[in-house]
Amino acid sequence: MTFLWIVDGLFLRVQAQREQDDPSVRLLPNIKPNQETRDLEICCIHANILDFYLNNVLPHHSSNNAHAHRLQTDLSRISRDLETHGCSINRYRDHQHAEEFSRRFFALDGRHRLNKALGEIDILFSYLQDYCIQTNVTVA
Repeated sequence: MTFLWIVDGLFLRVQAQREQDDPSVRLLPNIKPNQETRDLEICCIHANILDFYLNNVLPHHSSNNAHAHRLQTDLSRISRDLETHGCSINRYRDHQHAEEFSRRFFALDGRHRLNKALGEIDILFSYLQDYCIQTNVTVA
């Protein structure tokens, strides 16, 4: 399974990182594989968080430029690809790490939460690459 990472979304990410002002709060969980969490499960948790971005972050971003639209389109495609390759996104909606991400996101103030989430999108891409692309696992 391969993904084309968004080049056009780079400007959007850099802009959000400049605006984020609280490096002490991290939204994305840092999940390490162990005997109870395999790479595929970690991949699917992050796929669920990607779905959260598609439903709760990107639609509220105030940019109507082509880069933002392309980013949302490409992320939707990645989400579909992950589901096609075995990640049941709904299965992980109630997972403690997905719930913790959601709780942290909604605990921040409106514009700050969007900037923080957009500033961490590169971390999400790294996790998706580490746990979804580089592993050869079968369906969960």
